[in-house]
Amino acid sequence: MSTSSSKATTVTQAPAAYRLSDEDRQCIEQYLEQSLAVNTRRSYNMAWRAFLRYCNRKHVRAFPADPITLMDYVTWLAGVKKISQSSIQVAVAALTYIHDHVDTGTGMPAEDRHQKNPARDPRFQQVFRGVRRATRAPKAVKQPLTIDLIERIAEVITKNTLADARLKALILVGFAGAFRRSELVGIELKHVDFQRSGMTIALPSSKTDQEGPGDIVNIPYIRAKPQVCPVVALKRWINMADITDGPIFRQISKHGSPTVRGLSPPSVGVLLKEALSRAGLEDQVADFGAHSLRAGFVTSAAEAGEAEWKIMQVTRHRSTSTLRQYIRNSGEGGKQAISNVFNNKRRDSAAVEKKSR
Repeated sequence: MSTSSSKATTVTQAPAAYRLSDEDRQCIEQYLEQSLAVNTRRSYNMAWRAFLRYCNRKHVRAFPADPITLMDYVTWLAGVKKISQSSIQVAVAALTYIHDHVDTGTGMPAEDRHQKNPARDPRFQQVFRGVRRATRAPKAVKQPLTIDLIERIAEVITKNTLADARLKALILVGFAGAFRRSELVGIELKHVDFQRSGMTIALPSSKTDQEGPGDIVNIPYIRAKPQVCPVVALKRWINMADITDGPIFRQISKHGSPTVRGLSPPSVGVLLKEALSRAGLEDQVADFGAHSLRAGFVTSAAEAGEAEWKIMQVTRHRSTSTLRQYIRNSGEGGKQAISNVFNNKRRDSAAVEKKSR
């Protein structure tokens, strides 16, 4: 059984006193490599390595772990390390996954591994529920970068430089396609098809379509407002950077030349904050992140009265409940509904007509 050469998916060896066999370690690596999305795989691997370090310090068996070990681990993460609830949940999800899927060589059927999984033990689950309650906190939500802010930013990104051409294209394409940051930096030239009406961008896979055929995002020309047209901006960047293949959004060297290396997902947020500062919003940059582009499109489309099914064609959401979490308009829609109820002109007209009879 071969192991992956990817650094992000290498499974660290267990402590010397409780070493995993090479076969066990390779099996874990294979599952992490083949059956999980890239970001999930990376998160699970980091969580697995952290758990191994903990077991090494405690001189306890890491795999298969004892339920008491997991109880002690999550209480240590919450009480000593002060880890966030979401990070603890990722850790437990990783350990649950590994214990569910990895055969220790005993030939135990998958359903038995599931039942004997220490992360599913009722005692551990009770402790874990307590940890989740103790660590719950309001979810940090980034502000949406709505269309008015997009236009404000476009007004200041006007330099005839590669950096500005890339920045403008990155923001406009990211907004118009409601792309996640990983999707945005993963776009390659072969994924883009320019047409008379605009362009299509093919996504080989996405968070909501990890094993399917992929998605196609159609972005039209915004002919009435060329200064914020994502098609015009992307064409300009591709031509200026002389991109003939590979990643669309790529790094620029210190000498000002584009390299062959694509941008990393975290760099999207960094560049966005730079644009916000240039637009005079330096005091608010902490409120925005890369996801503000996606949330900004959904919020702007909802405020424009677009139907949910149309918005979902852009965002590729599979459920309206998830889509609605992205509509961040400070309850303006709700306030408008309340106001309309109290100021129902149709009802008032009917009442006046009834009295006049």
